[in-house]
Amino acid sequence: MKSQTLNVFILNDDIRIADKLKHFLEKRFGHMMNVSLFFNSESFFSKLTTNVDLVVVDDYLYDAHTKTNADVVDIVKKVKAKCTTTEVVVLSSDEDIETAVNAINMGAKGFIPNRYGAWSKLQYMIYHIASSPIRFIVREFGVSKFVAIFIMTFLTIGVVVLIALKMMHTI
Repeated sequence: MKSQTLNVFILNDDIRIADKLKHFLEKRFGHMMNVSLFFNSESFFSKLTTNVDLVVVDDYLYDAHTKTNADVVDIVKKVKAKCTTTEVVVLSSDEDIETAVNAINMGAKGFIPNRYGAWSKLQYMIYHIASSPIRFIVREFGVSKFVAIFIMTFLTIGVVVLIALKMMHTI
């Protein structure tokens, strides 16, 4: 059985940084990850589908079409509204607590200040996202999220029943 890859979108207006981050992730995760780069929110949202597992977005995203900075909280909100199962991680050039709290409240999985060690934290977060039991079952066995939740529920109930039976026999 062939494993499905994680589909990752990077949204960053700095081409050099986005390309370096893509190479960093491809080096760390190899064939497990398919990384796509986007340099403005318009092209990003036109390609965003429920097949995207993770979005890594820069908090200061300049949009050349509108000549303004895109609001990262608004981007997180739109991503989660369009694709509820897609995880969003914000890479921030500063440590604005208000923006971090608002992004998390809108559904971001994480808010990482973009300084030394940030990409390692992102790598750890991706490992965590990729290894969650439901996502793992969906990715490895190609079943729907509903079926994966059913399987996990069935297994959990089975374990609880076995533990209860074992405890009854030891008393």
